[in-house]
Amino acid sequence: MSLIELFLKSVEHHKVFSFIGMAKNVGKTTTFNYIIEKLQSKFIIGITSVGRDGESKDIITNQPKPKIIISKGNLLATAEESLARSELDHEILTNTEISSAIGKIIVIRALDKGSIELSGPSLVHYLVTLCDKLKEYGAELVLIDGAFDRKSFASPVLAHSTILATGAAVSHDMEEVIQQTVFSIEKLSTSPISDVKARSIISQFFKSNKAGILDDNYTLFTIDVNTALNATEEIIKNINSKTKFIIIKGILSSNLIEQLLKYKIDCSTFKIIAEDGTKIFIAPNLYKIFRKSGGTIEVLNPINIIAVTTNPVSPYGFSFNQKTFLQRLRKMIDIPVFDIVSGG
Repeated sequence: MSLIELFLKSVEHHKVFSFIGMAKNVGKTTTFNYIIEKLQSKFIIGITSVGRDGESKDIITNQPKPKIIISKGNLLATAEESLARSELDHEILTNTEISSAIGKIIVIRALDKGSIELSGPSLVHYLVTLCDKLKEYGAELVLIDGAFDRKSFASPVLAHSTILATGAAVSHDMEEVIQQTVFSIEKLSTSPISDVKARSIISQFFKSNKAGILDDNYTLFTIDVNTALNATEEIIKNINSKTKFIIIKGILSSNLIEQLLKYKIDCSTFKIIAEDGTKIFIAPNLYKIFRKSGGTIEVLNPINIIAVTTNPVSPYGFSFNQKTFLQRLRKMIDIPVFDIVSGG
C-alpha cells in the first residue's frame, strides 16, 4: 500500500491530519506538499500551520526550503504578514481574532495555483478553532503543518491522525536516528486506558484537576497542586497496596519515574495515566528501566500515527544509505514507513 492509498483509507474516518518532524530539515514540508499535490483533486483541502513555514529559507538554519504550493479552491488560514509574502491570487473569507507571532490569522480561498507562506498560532485550542473554521468554509480535509519541536500538535484533541517525518538531519549516526524515532513513536503511540470504568472517572477528573490517585475501589484521592510537576512528593507518600492508577494531567516527567524507582516501589501493581503521548517526557533509558520493572503507562487520548516518512539526506553535507535507512526503520517499527522522494 502506498502512502496515498494509506492516507485515503484514513480519510474515510478522519478529517484532520497533523505533520510533525523529529528535527528541522527531515522532509516534513516535502511530505506535506506531496499529500496536497496528490489529494487536492479529490478533496477541498484546508491548510494551516503551527508557527511559520513555507518561506524560501529556514529562519533558524538559513537552509533553502521547499515552497508550499496550493491550487484553486483550496482554503488557507495564515497570518496577514505571511499572506502578503505569498504568491497567490485569493479571496478573503474572514478575519479571525486569533493571533500568531506575526499578526492576526486570515482565512482565504485560493483563486489560482500559487506558493504560500504559512504562519499559525502556537496554542492547540486556537488551532482547533481554525480547523473548525476551515471546515465551516467547506474544507473536506484539514492538514496542519506542525513544528519539529512541538510534538504536542500531534495531540488527538487537535488532529485525528499524524504523520511523523524523520531523517539524517537528526544526527550523523543512523542508529541514533533510528533509536530516537522508535522511542518517539513508542511514546506517541502509548495505549489507551484499558479499564472502561477508570477511563470515565479519569476523563472527568482531568477537567479540573492536575494529579491524583485512583484506588482499586475506584475512589479518588486528589493532590492539590498547580502543575503535575509539583505532585511527585505527594504521590510517592500516598501510594499503597490499594493504588490502581496514578493520574497525571500535563507533563509526565522523568522525576516521578526516578522517585518510584529510587524508593523501590512495586510499579507492577498500578498504572500511570497521562492525557496523551505528547505529554510523556521521560528519558529513554529511564523509560526502559521503568518498563522492565513492570511499570505501565496508559493514556486517556491515544494518538493515531498512520505513517513515518524518511529523508536520508542532511542539509549539513552528509547522507545515509537510503535503502538501509528505510529497511532498518521498517524492521524496528510496525507503522508503515515511506521515502516519498525515492518512491520507496
